Amino acid sequence: MRTSEQEAIRQSVKRGRPYGDPGWQARTAAGLGLEHTFRNRGRARKEKQ
Repeated sequence: MRTSEQEAIRQSVKRGRPYGDPGWQARTAAGLGLEHTFRNRGRARKEKQ
C-alpha cells in the first residue's frame, strides 16, 4: 500500500468518515449525516484585526 492511501484509511477510521473517491465520500456523508467528519476539529481561530 502507498503511504498516502494508508493515511487516508487512518483518517477514515479515526474520524468515522467514509473511505473512497471524493465524490462518493461526499454523497455518502451527506446521506448518512456525516458532513461534520470532513471539517477540522475544534474552534475556528479568531481573526486578527
